[in-house]
Amino acid sequence: MMNFVPAPGRGRRDSLTLPSLLLLWFVASNNLDGSIPAEIEHLVDLDYIILANNSLTGPFPTSFAALGNLELIDFRCNKLNGSIPPFPGDFSRLSFLGLSRNQLTGELPASLGSLPLRTLAIDDNLLEGDMGVVAFMTDLEYLYAGSNNFHGRLDDGLLDDLTQLIAVDLSDNSFVADMIPPALFTHTRLRALYFHDNQIGGPFPDHIPNNHVMEFLSLRGNSVSSSIPSTIAKLRALTYLNLESNDLTGTVPGSALALLTKLKYLHLGKNPMTSGPIPDDLQDLRALRDLSLNSLHLSGTVPVWLENLPELKLLDLSMNSLDGPVSINFAKLPELKYLLLNDNLLDGEIPASLEDHLKLKVVTLHHNSLYGEADAVCESVSSFDLLTTDCESIECPCCQKCCSEEYCFEEDLDAALEKAELHWEKTFS
Repeated sequence: MMNFVPAPGRGRRDSLTLPSLLLLWFVASNNLDGSIPAEIEHLVDLDYIILANNSLTGPFPTSFAALGNLELIDFRCNKLNGSIPPFPGDFSRLSFLGLSRNQLTGELPASLGSLPLRTLAIDDNLLEGDMGVVAFMTDLEYLYAGSNNFHGRLDDGLLDDLTQLIAVDLSDNSFVADMIPPALFTHTRLRALYFHDNQIGGPFPDHIPNNHVMEFLSLRGNSVSSSIPSTIAKLRALTYLNLESNDLTGTVPGSALALLTKLKYLHLGKNPMTSGPIPDDLQDLRALRDLSLNSLHLSGTVPVWLENLPELKLLDLSMNSLDGPVSINFAKLPELKYLLLNDNLLDGEIPASLEDHLKLKVVTLHHNSLYGEADAVCESVSSFDLLTTDCESIECPCCQKCCSEEYCFEEDLDAALEKAELHWEKTFS
């Protein structure tokens, strides 16, 4: 969600009436309920109306058709239902339409395509249709349409001509594509692209031009089915890259990823990649906060150089074939909160350095061949959300219940990481 408050007085005309000013003051109180009164149509001089974060119900009022001077409508985070009504052609000043997190249904009206919108925020509703009207919004800078029921093709030019785009979120819909639209990597202002949880297949674009703008790229939960091309290194401004849960093949392109020195979040897990070690090149990513490489058929040992990534908050190497002891000195990772090493072939004693790590919230060590006693870890870290080990080889008085099944602690782990989401800086705002 984006927080937007217009600067006081910016763009307003001197002819604002007193009733208009009173309304603008009142609607910001954040405790309104009931429906929006039809009498609002008499406030014809309104420039901005901000009713966000209330408990308003009922449909979007058709009386808004009389308010052709509006520049900003913000109804985000209410309980409005019904469809979005057509906007008459004289809404020639409306640049911001915020309807996120309501219960709106139906398709987008074709009249939206004639508006000079710079921000369209309609995410977290029940909207449907193909969103073809968006292709006409050539002034659009921010498009938030995630978590709806939209469908259609993403590779038929829907966004190609929207060259002013800064952020696009079409995640958690049913869009289809045979390839990630290559034109999006040529948009000179596009900083954030969220396409996760759709039906995008085919290869990752191999010909990526030099791009010093894009910071966020999420394709998680699609069916992209090629290797990660070396040209991904041309996205030099990336701070967040999530390619998790696709059909990616080949090996982790360590040398290319190492050039993305601004990366803070790297998620590549749950892909059928070729077996191999964790690339040593990744040690150059000194700004990493999240490193998630689970379920990638990784082999070899847990590299000691991981302790040289001082900003790490999450390290997920679970569900691989890593072996040998864990020799990392976790005292060198003072920010680490989430350590997932379960379901590997690790052996040796539990690392003693875990005993003095007070920030740990989640540690999963089960389904390995580790041994020893975890009493000291339990005593030093009093705020665990989840700690798992193999009970037959490790004494752990504070661990979760024992589990010898193939899949263990999944619900507990999902709950702990969902709780952690509230504290991760992973979104573009």
